[in-house]
Amino acid sequence: MTPSVPFTYQTPDYLLCVTSESAGVQTIIRLFRERQLIAEHRGVDSNVTLRTEHHLVVVKVGPFGGITQALLLPPGANPRDAQQVGAEFAAPPGTHAARVQAWGNRHPDLYAARHVVIAIGQTILGVIGFSAILFGLLPSIPWPAVALPDLLLPLIPLPQISLPDIPAPGIALPAISWPEIALPALPVPAWLEPLFDALKTLAPIIVALCIAVREARFRRQRRSRAAQERADPPRAGKRIPSTGPGDNPAIPGFSRRR
Repeated sequence: MTPSVPFTYQTPDYLLCVTSESAGVQTIIRLFRERQLIAEHRGVDSNVTLRTEHHLVVVKVGPFGGITQALLLPPGANPRDAQQVGAEFAAPPGTHAARVQAWGNRHPDLYAARHVVIAIGQTILGVIGFSAILFGLLPSIPWPAVALPDLLLPLIPLPQISLPDIPAPGIALPAISWPEIALPALPVPAWLEPLFDALKTLAPIIVALCIAVREARFRRQRRSRAAQERADPPRAGKRIPSTGPGDNPAIPGFSRRR
């Protein structure tokens, strides 16, 4: 199967590309610098980390083997922090991922909150599905009645061992009377009881909104940092030397941007 149209990231010195290719049940994720293959991963993982001497790229793979997101991390970063510190690759034009990125650029706060909404939806669907199976599907299945045969086991007489009674000395402990401290009763106003009941329901939603706002702030910082890196002119000594001749597979849809 031919590789997919690449996700691209233009640095001041070179172009990085990430492609995916299905090989049976496995997915092959490749990382190119210009047209030079520099990293490859084979497997069925939904999160793939590609490491080279100078690059660290985290790729999210969809259920059908396609790339949904690719992030370039700074050297020494933790792949678990990819959403906070990574710079996003540009999706191929005309694809669903490109439309999602364009929508995210117009609505960065909602785009950052999508992970929280998806996680909440998956949790709710999981609880509903488990409840439907446990209380709806299982009781309605006509399970066959299996009569187990009576097993007549022989009676084995066990020896009886009588232990001698050892008289323990009685120690009388003095009774300690603790003072009773009467705490003042603080009556809760009746108008606060509905508020406390509402907080039990709203607490998870408030926590989810705080996480979404925090992720939106990280996304704005990442986007401004990526724009600054693209705007910086190349400096002497920043270019990474070429790795020399090697396999240079053709990349469908490859377009070099200077």
